Order: sequence, then structure tokens, then C-alpha cells
Amino acid sequence: DRQWVLFTDADILHPTSSIGRLMSKAVTGDYDLVSVMVRLRARSFWEQLLFPPFTYFFQLIYPFKRASDPASGVAAAAGGCILVRRSFIEEIGGLDAIQSRLIDDVALARAVKKAGGRCWLGLDPDMSSIRTYVELPQIIRMVSRTAFEQLGYHYALVPLVLLALLVLVVGPPVLLIAAAAMLDPYVASAGLAAWLMQSAHFLAVVQYLGASSGFALTLPIAGILYGYMVVASVFRHLAGRDPSWREDIETESSGV
Repeated sequence: DRQWVLFTDADILHPTSSIGRLMSKAVTGDYDLVSVMVRLRARSFWEQLLFPPFTYFFQLIYPFKRASDPASGVAAAAGGCILVRRSFIEEIGGLDAIQSRLIDDVALARAVKKAGGRCWLGLDPDMSSIRTYVELPQIIRMVSRTAFEQLGYHYALVPLVLLALLVLVVGPPVLLIAAAAMLDPYVASAGLAAWLMQSAHFLAVVQYLGASSGFALTLPIAGILYGYMVVASVFRHLAGRDPSWREDIETESSGV
């Protein structure tokens, strides 16, 4: 259908019914942009440690229901798979309108929604990434290149994000360990309960990506690493090392 354009990464494995399912979602829901956050590969140790949290945090930053609600100001898309009505690409001024944005998928969704388009963002377990990340520096580079832009380049948000990660994500096991060291069973029990509740909530994402269930307990460790990546992203920006996605071939591979 020449009325629609599909953007997908070259490392995305699509089922044969992929386009049909995307079109069905667009037509039945009267959407102008349909995007799927594909299932990331979680096989190596670092993938299992960091990619379930990546998916988890993405859904916290961009709640799918709100992103799909035309009355909500939240707009987002996942660059691995985006089906968009051609008329809206023209309406927003073509892809030139977002070419300077590092997070061009979210920028596209925002532009379409601002132009009056209806957007949908969700999951599809049959659409998956086959890109492999074996080493930690690969993931650090991939996340740090865009993390500060996610915050709108607002320096004031950086300490708030770090504080939130520290208190909400890293805090429970730290509280447990500190209370146990001080022989305070009540505070230790509270820390353990908070950690287990966090892990139980996170477990669904871990299992969805096919990682070992034990990694549900490691969200605090991932939180520390993601906090480091946010700081690294800020220093990368200050050093003037913000590449466009076209220049960062190692971490991005796109196709239409």
C-alpha cells in the first residue's frame, strides 16, 4: 500500500505476517502511526542484566497506554518498527524535520501526534531483534549516546533521575544490607519486602525477553549502571561528542 511507509532496523526479525498485523492494527484502530517495541535479544550475561531494565524503564518513561491515547501529551515510538501514514510524513515536512534528532523515532511520533495524527505503541513477541551485545561497553555506548537527549538536555533533571534510581531502584537492597549490619530486623524486613515487590513487578519483563528469572533480582545493579550511563551521556554532550544516528553505524542499523 503506497499510502504507508514502514521503517524498520536491518537487525529486526519479522514474521511473514508482520506487515499484515501492523496494517490491521492501524486500520482497525484508525491510527496514523503504529510502532512496536520489538523483543530485544537477552542471551549474553550483559544482555540479560541490562535489556529487561531497558524495556522496563522505557515503558515507565513512555507509558504505552498514554502514548496510544490521542488525548494524552505523551508521544513515543520505537525505531525498530514503525508504520506511518505517508500523508503525515508529508504533513510534518518530511524526514528532514527530524533529521537532527538523535532519538528520531520519538521525534517522529511527537511530530505526527502534534499534527493531529493518532499513534499506537505496543509490544509484539514475534518481532525480535537479533543484534548481539556481548560486552558491557557496547551497551554503555548505545545508551549513553541518547540518554541525555531523553532528558531534553536539562541538567537539572540529571540529579533527580539519579536520586530516583538510588531511592526507588537501588535503595531496597541497600536498606536490607545496612539494617542487617545494624541488626535491625524490622528495617531489614522492610528492605527485603520492598526488594521482593520490585523484583516481582519486574519479573514479567525479564520472562518476556526470555532472560533467566533470577535476573529479576538484579534490577538494583542495573539501576547503578544506568545511572552511570546517564552521567556518561552528560559528559559526552559536554565534550561535544553527540553524533547523528547516521554517523554511529556501530550502534544503529536502519532500513526502510
